[in-house]
Amino acid sequence: YLVCLKILMHDIKIAYLDQAFYHYDQIVNNDSITRTFSVKTLEQQKMFVTNLETLIPEKEEIIVSNKLRIKFSAFEANMPKVFNSLYPEVNNSIWKFNTSIVNRILFSLATIGMFCIAHKLYNLKTKKTI
Repeated sequence: YLVCLKILMHDIKIAYLDQAFYHYDQIVNNDSITRTFSVKTLEQQKMFVTNLETLIPEKEEIIVSNKLRIKFSAFEANMPKVFNSLYPEVNNSIWKFNTSIVNRILFSLATIGMFCIAHKLYNLKTKKTI
């Protein structure tokens, strides 16, 4: 996304081509960045947000949305220490997060010190083993 953002910041012409030139199969690739979450992934995502803050500081809604997405990834990956320390300034924006009301409630519980309970309920909801 960052490459696209940097390109679009210049006066360029964009055209649509009605043909796929790139196919990405995340189901086949178990190590796909879209299927796994690690400390390395977290650092890459944090760097992306830092670049966003530099490139488009006036687009706070986009920045907050990305911070919430990263924080939710830490929640899904059962990383309570990372979750609690990651972007505490967006905790009040949870209700704006584009996810189900149940996820927002669980996310809220996690931010007020009930991470373990919230995560167990999340696993039950998504039918993952606890």
